[in-house]
Amino acid sequence: MDKILQNYTGALFVLLILAVVVVSGCTGGSEEKAGEELKFDVMYTEYHAPFSEKKFIVIQNEREFMELMNKLGLNLKPPDFEKYTVIALFMGEQRTGGYSITVDRIVRAGDVVRVYVKNSVPSDTCIVIQQITRPFQIVKVEKIAEKIEFVENTQEVKC
Repeated sequence: MDKILQNYTGALFVLLILAVVVVSGCTGGSEEKAGEELKFDVMYTEYHAPFSEKKFIVIQNEREFMELMNKLGLNLKPPDFEKYTVIALFMGEQRTGGYSITVDRIVRAGDVVRVYVKNSVPSDTCIVIQQITRPFQIVKVEKIAEKIEFVENTQEVKC
């Protein structure tokens, strides 16, 4: 009887270990999506920024916003910076058209806000304009006081 009980206990232990492995495998990747997803509004998207380098700019006040608008030659109305943060994404100089940079989602997780950036690039089969482009996007999101991290993902667009 003791031998049967030992085998039964051993089998239960193995099943428990397998269950833990399976459950943890099923939740893999959930860290990336954990947290509160923040709504954002696209303020402007364009393909001819004055900056040739890639950069991400976080704007927390009207002075910084107006400085950026002057550099971009835009006349966008500033949001209420008591309520909003503005994020500007610049992809940098590209040799052709067909490229874009966009905010995919923004997630608040504890003391960090992650801005998920999607870089779209044309595949070799795409017919694109043969002109230098500098894609960018500007969004506004509810006020962010936490540290901001940018997480990039590059996606090839099939034509």
